[in-house]
Amino acid sequence: MAGHFKLQRVRKIMKSSAEVEHISKDSVTVVTRAAELFIMLLLKEAHTDPKKVKKLEYKNIANVVNDSERYEFAREMIPHKIKVHEYYEIMKKKYGKEIDTQEKHSSSESSSSSNSSEPSSTDNSDSEDSKDGHDDNSSNGDVMIID
Repeated sequence: MAGHFKLQRVRKIMKSSAEVEHISKDSVTVVTRAAELFIMLLLKEAHTDPKKVKKLEYKNIANVVNDSERYEFAREMIPHKIKVHEYYEIMKKKYGKEIDTQEKHSSSESSSSSNSSEPSSTDNSDSEDSKDGHDDNSSNGDVMIID
């Protein structure tokens, strides 16, 4: 099962480091294969999650990364998702005060103001993302918190 990652792309990523001057073809091949094996192992462990899921989802990978000491280095890159209200509770506990409710509701008000007769400055219905159905302002209530 070799050859899933493009060697040139891996070489480009390796060259992006300021510390690297020369990269041999063999080193690119070895790093590419190591990355493939790492991803295969991570996905295999996520798919054999004790919850016996049939469909591999982000939460399965996040569970493996956050529950295993082996993947401690990747915890900031693959955190558990939490709901917005859970985030506010965490911040309340951390800082000992309620988050300003104006901040809390300003994002929901700006999205509901797009129903008015005059377009607001936050109305991006003509944006490229909205046309293809990927509106950045829409949310299903999930946020990823990275400490």
